[in-house]
Amino acid sequence: MNSGDSVLIDVRRLREYRAGHPYAVDGPVQTHAYNVPFQHKIASNDQTPADLYWGVHDIVINQLGGDPATPVTTLCRTGFRSVLAGNILANPAAYGIAGPAFTNVRNIWEGFIGRYKEANVDPLETDSLHAVGQTSLVGTDMKGVVASLFAHEALHHMYLDLNNNDALDSDTADVCADTRDMNPDKDGWRNYQQLPWSNVLLAQYAYQGDTSQYPTCTAP
Repeated sequence: MNSGDSVLIDVRRLREYRAGHPYAVDGPVQTHAYNVPFQHKIASNDQTPADLYWGVHDIVINQLGGDPATPVTTLCRTGFRSVLAGNILANPAAYGIAGPAFTNVRNIWEGFIGRYKEANVDPLETDSLHAVGQTSLVGTDMKGVVASLFAHEALHHMYLDLNNNDALDSDTADVCADTRDMNPDKDGWRNYQQLPWSNVLLAQYAYQGDTSQYPTCTAP
């Protein structure tokens, strides 16, 4: 981010960005992610694909002096909204937008918060069976578990305890009481990867350059 290798666009809601967003550090220089929300209510108006595209276009082309080939990276909470936003930037014509396509768009799949990481799970393994209270395979010549148990989530997901505290931690808040972003067992920018983040609002990175749009919050 600091070297200009990529422009990081945080497409989460204003409140999510306010509670914490990525930045890069290079000595005294800090470069923050730009906030252009993906199709959310902003005040009383609807955010559209065109709003997102032209918001990013203004940052990359007008503010930074880039061009459609400038690398752009999108990020959201867990990697879903940012994929949709990236599709808009890479193929604006499909959304009725008469602007040039960005040709070097990438997505941070884990997002800012991330998801629980999982081990590979075989429903027939002992650990998976124990997770649903079963100690062995069932039925004559059966090679699995009864149908009523097979849909049990624990048979198919074995989440990893990334911070080794013998618990699967839940999402908690530490900046905005209603924005639960902290979870040391998730694999996103803020948590497992422990990359730098900040809740400082700077106008040049805020949506439409207007920090007054961002709701205030108090630490819980």
